[in-house]
Amino acid sequence: MTDKLTPRQNELISDALCKVAVELAGSDSAPEVLKTLRRALVAELEAVTRETALAPYARDARSIAG
Repeated sequence: MTDKLTPRQNELISDALCKVAVELAGSDSAPEVLKTLRRALVAELEAVTRETALAPYARDARSIAG
């Protein structure tokens, strides 16, 4: 699956992660905490995407999103 975030989604996520990183580590260590958080989130999202991807023959199945 090659879905990508929109620029706006990416911006919102980055802003939220920066705020969390600064709160957790202070401004000096925030860049490293931010990298760690972002890598963990990306890995988790990729795993969820793999687990929930529909098989090609199930494309007509109803989505929980609508």
